[in-house]
Amino acid sequence: MDATLRDMPLRIKSFREQVRGFLARHGLRLEPVDYYAGLFCGGDMVCGGGYAGNTIKCVAVEEDHRGEGLSGKLLSHLLSRLRYEGAGNVFLFTKPENEALFRDLSFCTVGLTETALLMETDSRGISSFCEGLGPFRQEGVSAGIVMNANPFTNGHLHLVEQAKSRCDALHIFVVEEDVSDFPYAVRKRLVKEGCAHIKGVFVHGGGPYIISGATFPTYFLKEDSDFASVHAGLDVDIFGRRIAPCLNISLRFAAEEPLDPATARYNAAMSGILPRYGVAPVIIPRKEEGGRVISASAVRRALAAGDREGLRPLVPPATLEYLLSPEGENIAKSIKGKS
Repeated sequence: MDATLRDMPLRIKSFREQVRGFLARHGLRLEPVDYYAGLFCGGDMVCGGGYAGNTIKCVAVEEDHRGEGLSGKLLSHLLSRLRYEGAGNVFLFTKPENEALFRDLSFCTVGLTETALLMETDSRGISSFCEGLGPFRQEGVSAGIVMNANPFTNGHLHLVEQAKSRCDALHIFVVEEDVSDFPYAVRKRLVKEGCAHIKGVFVHGGGPYIISGATFPTYFLKEDSDFASVHAGLDVDIFGRRIAPCLNISLRFAAEEPLDPATARYNAAMSGILPRYGVAPVIIPRKEEGGRVISASAVRRALAAGDREGLRPLVPPATLEYLLSPEGENIAKSIKGKS
């Protein structure tokens, strides 16, 4: 069939609603994307898809037009644009029933749940990531923690200390997605410096496979929805299925979360999924100061308010030193400007 390819400028309401309706017919919803395109037969969209960052998503084909090569034509167009924009490894988020279709189009499976599938174009992508962690594999009981650390607080340190008291080696993965107030390089450095006195702690970057725009985009939107649970489940599945085995991780620690719906859903996903892979989730009560839990958001509020004394009981010395530096003051101004 000869279908016409059209860009879909989603800022235009009529196009946006057309895409929304098309996806709804396939049990999908329109997520935030940087670009969207559709293949049309007459005035009807019969195939569509877009991307956010380097992740292709919101892809669907009308049932009556499957087997006509439309997915290949659309994917070729999206990949060409992404390559032109400088993307290397490209991810694809879709439904599990599409695995064979996109494998035929040279995508490789990264993670899979009952409701979500993540694939990538680099056949060595996640395998290379896991091989890079191999030299850090330790004897005895190994555990893992994933944290954003925006910035690293005494609450994070409490979690690390509690976890390390129950294992021989503790692997901390710092979220690499750079959408936080504190840059990834700074967050990772402060975690390392804050834990330097604890023997047997290893700090790694999460790469594109741990709470990233591909595995868990709704984490950064702080969205409380069923779709956020789908993403959380996929991210946890990838950790349990692919990452934990290469480091012999049998425990995954996290702080309890009474306030943030996204993190609470993530903790719930850990409890439901990780035991399938021999990893026991352990939730630790949050550390309190002055009757309130210590949180990175409380630190950011104090920083923006210029409350130096209020910062001292909330963060380790290395974090405090950074927050009071000229670079930290610039971040404080940026945070204050958003409020």
